[in-house]
Amino acid sequence: MITVRETRLRDELAEVLDLLRQGNAVTLTQPGKPDLVLRAAAVSAIKQEHGETAGEKELMRDRITAKSVKRLTFEQTKAKTQKKHAHIINALAGK
Repeated sequence: MITVRETRLRDELAEVLDLLRQGNAVTLTQPGKPDLVLRAAAVSAIKQEHGETAGEKELMRDRITAKSVKRLTFEQTKAKTQKKHAHIINALAGK
């Protein structure tokens, strides 16, 4: 187990993350606060606890939004905006 002060964690985050990825446990110390022990979780453990990983959730969200977003041309978008905001456009046209 490796012990790291919170200031070193801020300065050398990439190195600490590499240690975690290699399977090392890291104890994080900060004056006046209890120590924390950090360990990398296996993907299978994350899936058991949460059903899916964050990357899988993001991929699913991207697929859902890609299907639900209707691509409009500029003219279609302009017409939609004019219809939606007609009362504002008419009020400004009178000035």
